[in-house]
Amino acid sequence: DRGREIVFERFLDYWGGWPHGDKHIDEAHSIFLQETATVKTMLRRGELTMVEHWRTYPDYQDMAKIPGVEVLTFLSPEEMSFKINTKRPPTDDIHIRRMLAWAFDYETVIQTLEPGSGPARGPIPASIPGHNPRVFQYHMDLDKARQELEQSKYYPDVPTITLVLPTGLENRRKMAVRFKEKLEPLGVKLDIHIEPWGRMTDLATTVETTPNIMVTSVSSNYPDADTYLNCMYHSRGSGTWMSTEWLQDPLVDQLIDQERTTLDPEERAHIMNVAQAVIVERCPDIFVYVMPLRVAIQDYLKGFT
Repeated sequence: DRGREIVFERFLDYWGGWPHGDKHIDEAHSIFLQETATVKTMLRRGELTMVEHWRTYPDYQDMAKIPGVEVLTFLSPEEMSFKINTKRPPTDDIHIRRMLAWAFDYETVIQTLEPGSGPARGPIPASIPGHNPRVFQYHMDLDKARQELEQSKYYPDVPTITLVLPTGLENRRKMAVRFKEKLEPLGVKLDIHIEPWGRMTDLATTVETTPNIMVTSVSSNYPDADTYLNCMYHSRGSGTWMSTEWLQDPLVDQLIDQERTTLDPEERAHIMNVAQAVIVERCPDIFVYVMPLRVAIQDYLKGFT
């Protein structure tokens, strides 16, 4: 059933064999369910073996109370951010971007909406080799937000800022609503849109269709800072969902190209540190948190981690 379920069938000719004798898993079903109430009911009935990590913290608290179900939690290499289109008014103005970064309520998100998450410092999670632990880190300060706002070329008539987030992720919707509430006293309007993921990737293909802010997260394809830097901030990544900042900065491009061709580990680490500092100075993102992964599983499923 396209759009609802993917079925994986056992490959009989797999060269590596199977370590559990004749106790084969013949099929694995990945089912797409948006309604969390349905997910909980199916998990309680034993119709689901595992629930992925996209539900809310209270949802996992409820699932942990189901007999025979346990919830595993660990930090991921995935960082959640509010990606800012640096080429579309009014977020083409760095003072507007810095205003947004100062106005975000990081503490409430981390402590209330995503307990167990880690604070983000720059574009690279701390668990990834090449992370720069000394880059500047924003916190909520509405006075500083107002100071940046008043330096903007758009002040006092700042155009409405559009924000798009994916369907089915309630925590991200709550973050956006909280953000909207913080911006209102500053006289800044935030227009929130919830779109299917496919629509979001379509919007990301051009500067004109990419919203001012796109809420998403990026994980590592390999354990190195380059997996984030190259995909998100080099100009060659423009037009993809990972690079909706449209940074297209010649200095950033140069630094990324240099770190990719530098063999000396210390020199390469220095180049990546500089690249991260430059990126944070340009403020193309609100770096929110490193995502916790919570997975609810039936306790008969062993060896998950």
